[in-house]
Amino acid sequence: MRQLILAIAVTLSPTVALSECDFDKPVGSCRATISIDSTSGSKGSFSADATVKSSASSCSKVEYFLDNTPQITVIKNGNSEDESLFGTKPITQKSVQIKRCTQYASREPKGRRPGGDEAADGGGARYFQGTWTGSIGWGLARGPVTLEISVNGNHGSGTSNSSVGGPQRIDGTISGNRMTYQHINEGETVTVVLTKVSGNSLSYDASSAQGGPLFHVTGKLSRQ
Repeated sequence: MRQLILAIAVTLSPTVALSECDFDKPVGSCRATISIDSTSGSKGSFSADATVKSSASSCSKVEYFLDNTPQITVIKNGNSEDESLFGTKPITQKSVQIKRCTQYASREPKGRRPGGDEAADGGGARYFQGTWTGSIGWGLARGPVTLEISVNGNHGSGTSNSSVGGPQRIDGTISGNRMTYQHINEGETVTVVLTKVSGNSLSYDASSAQGGPLFHVTGKLSRQ
């Protein structure tokens, strides 16, 4: 099977974190729910796409256990966040136990100018900078992936990595909510499109013109 399926990775620096929330100032508790939306994997390596929801309107952290392993999801904008979970056993609703939900203070972004300063609030091209992880796949074949990206103007560069595909270079262009780049896989040109979904998530779409619709890899990535 072509290694296109799992060949990608990007890193986000902590300085890109949105500034509307002050996570040094807890203001109270909240209620949280976690739903398992889809699962995949095989013996020893399993993954799941989940939705983490908080009763707080924004700025909350949900702490929970996945099969006794501590996990945390940060929700900055809105009251929910898509999350990718990974484990060595099949992941079900019973695999997740919520420990705590904490709401934090919100504040105005520093340095924001009238008319909007996309760089000040984590928007624009700088949104793509940093570390992203998730699960991508083609048909029944899926696996974890990590993206590490640096942004300079409207240009994004870095590396992609997966358990199967190994490291590959990223060299792409950013326009609006999308970043596009290409790489060569077994002699074929693969086009990868990353699209902003929310404050902390991207959609991943890779296709090969030579391979046709069969070689169409999709997935979700979350900011780390």
